[in-house]
Amino acid sequence: MKKNQVFISYKSEEYKDAKRVKDYLEARGIECWLAPDSIAGGKAHSGEITKAIKSSRFFVLMLSEKSQKSKDVLRELTLADECKDCIILPYIMDNLDLTDEMRYYLSIFQHYKAYEDVEKALEALANDIKKELPVDKKDLPEKIKKKKPQKKRSQNSL
Repeated sequence: MKKNQVFISYKSEEYKDAKRVKDYLEARGIECWLAPDSIAGGKAHSGEITKAIKSSRFFVLMLSEKSQKSKDVLRELTLADECKDCIILPYIMDNLDLTDEMRYYLSIFQHYKAYEDVEKALEALANDIKKELPVDKKDLPEKIKKKKPQKKRSQNSL
């Protein structure tokens, strides 16, 4: 798994919502990891999920009344919080009061309020992720790609 991927955490009953976010992000060139789709046959879900979270650059938390009460979602959030390089992005699907556990983790993060406007939230989420991703050389104009680094002048040559 590459470091620039997005891990999507969700309550299994809300798979369709998570899949919609995954499809939206991938259509914009952002690679996503979503269980069970991203788990190879014969692999243990818990181990693969743990590896995926640890190697992801972004952790999108699909937050709803149901997901904030899920022990699995809370475990995934805890793993993401322990990863120093993982950016947590709460995508809030319901207008809700956060549980104490979720409030503890999420009080400092920017939220994407999908319950107000799904398209606006998806667009903001994708834009914010893209701002943090490294630039791929193939997307740069030819003029910049071919630019040679300038040699530094040594201080002795003055």
